[in-house]
Amino acid sequence: MEFLYRELKSIKEQAGSSDQSGARNLKDEIPPHY
Repeated sequence: MEFLYRELKSIKEQAGSSDQSGARNLKDEIPPHY
């Protein structure tokens, strides 16, 4: 579980640094309980 969370975080950071729309889409895909 911890590994998954770290992966999502790194992906979100990468998307956020490249473009804002990508980060927003990723955020919507992540389930609310995260």
